[in-house]
Amino acid sequence: MQNTTAFVCVSDISSGSTDLTNSPHTVRTKTVFFAVRHKIDDMKARMEAFDLQREIFRQFMSKLILESTRLAENRIFIDQKIRFSEIDKYFFSGCACSFFNISVSTYTDLRVNDDEWE
Repeated sequence: MQNTTAFVCVSDISSGSTDLTNSPHTVRTKTVFFAVRHKIDDMKARMEAFDLQREIFRQFMSKLILESTRLAENRIFIDQKIRFSEIDKYFFSGCACSFFNISVSTYTDLRVNDDEWE
């Protein structure tokens, strides 16, 4: 980060849950972070950095639309609501930061297997 003015990071930590409905799914969520450095107290540069991040987010979403169709064929579903959040200026001075989460759900076979309970 000391030598880079902008970067994208994907968290390798996954939160998850299982939905016990008629069609049970296991959901995993990943977080994608953006950061762009700018001069401290230069609000114009900060807004330009956020504009860049919004454009990169839009590009990610254009790719995810195509990817979600392909994945759905294999019963893997991307959550349709993907929120983009901009982080307050006091989080990291001199750096515009934002993030979004992608949740993916896959069918989970929850039928009881008696052999597993011996």
